[in-house]
Amino acid sequence: MLTGYTDTFSVEPGSAIKFMVSSSVGPYEASLVRLIHGDRNPAGPGFRQQELRTAIDGTYEGAMQDTRPGSYGRVDGISVPTPAFSLSAWIYPTTIDWRQPQCVLSLDGEEGAGVALEIRAGRLCLCAGEGQAIALESDLMDRTWYFVYAGVDDDGSAEVEARSVAWPTFHGSGSGRFAAPSAAGELHLSVAAARSPGGSSARSFYNGKIAEPRLYRRVLAESERGDLAGAASGLEVGADALVGAWNLSSDPGRAEFVDRLGRGPAGELVNQPAAAMTDHSWRDEQDWRCAPDRFRAVHFHADDLVDAGWSPGFSWEVPGDLPSGVYAARLRAGGEEDHIPFFVRPRRGAPTAEVGVLMPTFTYLAYANERVRRSKEGFEELKNFAGDFSDPREEEWAEFPEFGISLYDTHADGSGCCYASARRPILNIRPDYRMWSTGAPRGLGADLHLIDWLTEKGHRHDTFTDGDLHDEGLELLRGYRVVITGSHPEYWSAQMLDALRAYLDSGGRVMYLGGNGFYWVTSVAAEAPHLIEVRRGYAGTRVWESEPGEYHHSTTGERGGLWRFRGRSPNALVGIGFAAEGVSPPSPGYRRRDRTSAIAGVIFDGVDEDPFGTYGLIMDGAAGDEIDRADARLGTPRHTLVLASSTGHDDKYQLVCEDILVTAPGLGGRENPDVRSDITFTETANDGAVFAAGAITWCGSLSHNGYDNAVSRITENVLEAFLTRTSWPDAVRST
Repeated sequence: MLTGYTDTFSVEPGSAIKFMVSSSVGPYEASLVRLIHGDRNPAGPGFRQQELRTAIDGTYEGAMQDTRPGSYGRVDGISVPTPAFSLSAWIYPTTIDWRQPQCVLSLDGEEGAGVALEIRAGRLCLCAGEGQAIALESDLMDRTWYFVYAGVDDDGSAEVEARSVAWPTFHGSGSGRFAAPSAAGELHLSVAAARSPGGSSARSFYNGKIAEPRLYRRVLAESERGDLAGAASGLEVGADALVGAWNLSSDPGRAEFVDRLGRGPAGELVNQPAAAMTDHSWRDEQDWRCAPDRFRAVHFHADDLVDAGWSPGFSWEVPGDLPSGVYAARLRAGGEEDHIPFFVRPRRGAPTAEVGVLMPTFTYLAYANERVRRSKEGFEELKNFAGDFSDPREEEWAEFPEFGISLYDTHADGSGCCYASARRPILNIRPDYRMWSTGAPRGLGADLHLIDWLTEKGHRHDTFTDGDLHDEGLELLRGYRVVITGSHPEYWSAQMLDALRAYLDSGGRVMYLGGNGFYWVTSVAAEAPHLIEVRRGYAGTRVWESEPGEYHHSTTGERGGLWRFRGRSPNALVGIGFAAEGVSPPSPGYRRRDRTSAIAGVIFDGVDEDPFGTYGLIMDGAAGDEIDRADARLGTPRHTLVLASSTGHDDKYQLVCEDILVTAPGLGGRENPDVRSDITFTETANDGAVFAAGAITWCGSLSHNGYDNAVSRITENVLEAFLTRTSWPDAVRST
């Protein structure tokens, strides 16, 4: 195995970038390449890269680097001046039958000796040292809230207890004797894991929610434990002996959590467990910001990963004169090769071309290491996917599950993954990766079809990323005459939507050359810009959906789900929105619908094909995979011109579920007229405009027949018009 990742997706000239590399084949060679075309399909241009001589060139020592997934919380520097203590918390376990012990809480000294409250083979146990354990006599149940307690007195007598508030109620307890633990020195409290010797890592990870862990400097009386189990907060219970009552979700957007009383030290969440989750006191509140006392739980997972934490193999300062573009560090060793992609953007406020290409890196992150085909759940629509291609990298995913999962996957306990990080190996963000469903590029590889076309046609362009747009907003776009999207700009933050809207209102021109764009509400963690968050809500094409009350993002507090249900439909922004999806090659072509408007004459100048687009490197056609249509009911402006529409989709293409109010027959492509891709032109304020192609596979058709085809000609006609025209003939102006 030879692979790696960068500390940032996007870097500007004059700045440095680090490359984290892991090698099982020893020393490796590294060099820099500029990526042009990644698709190795022999029907196209083939793999195209420009080799460059840079300071990266050389041989580096290679070694395997450890990746340590699993989320947990830790509080260091606790002082308990007595050997007697007790621990309590609310827990909601989700994998009672987990194959390994799951540590709920542990309290350790500097030497590592201490006690742990664990779930073993379905039962709650208090454990200390070799062979010392007190277990309840009955099993706990999955997805049930329990108040759990463990106490050890100064004479070594110990007790463990669990009570549920569900019907039927559960109250189990156990008692025994332990050797009294030493109170000398500082203690360390771990939540949802046990502290490894030395304290640099953790083990025995727990799956499920935990809320309100507490530490007392004495054991609690039976009546006090009963009061805690019946109270929503109960800070007055045992207040004289309370060392700390930590609110794990005290600031859901940050890793730090605090003691509600301010007595104990603050703690830290590791590997981004899901915060702002409903706790045992939750009833029906929907926004955690309005009722924070009902959302104190954090959902931990043994497979969470926010940062692989590898050491850099090498770093590089980007030369000031390096052109903007898509680049990669190429690694070679022992017959293995890998490309670690990154994007060189222009300096802030200094565009170097009139055309800017927005690389949809949030979508890349959402699909990062996606394992849906390997999961038992899979897509509900899986039967509509004819493809079953296996890229060799998928075998590596199976071998290295610690590299983490995608926003399309579920954790080991069945809960949805709502965070995705760039700081880990992402094996499907590679220029020549071929997705299992189509046997063709998706994501970066598909977007290189556009980069290749721009390069072949001689159109100078800058590249920048979703992260750049999120950070800089309109200022990033202001210097470009034309902004072109990638093939699948699905995941957008509010800041990005605001910027694109402002750009169009100021007279900017946008070429939306993809499908299923501007779809999911996406947030970026303020303290971790390499991390995005998505809550799936209750609608939209999805593999999992958020639990009731957990639709609001922890990082920003905003309501998750589809932008459409937040009043910001893609139709209103770019004229079209998600209509259907399917994998059924060959994809049909488009037929012209507008033969009279002057702008249609400009766009179709020199185009004789009708239908057109019945070819391409992805699914053999330009109107495939995920497709968009115009629809006034969903916000498409009345003056939007529908230039062409696809026809002939079969029933493997089904209408998107958010369009279905009542289930009924006739939702497939053979019968439903809404299952189509539309190509549209929409004039916006101040002579701005949007050209929308309406399908993920559009750019895969650009290189057909040596770039001499209708899809290529239309795209070039639009780009030339957007660059040169100051106004639009006979188009209805936006008001």
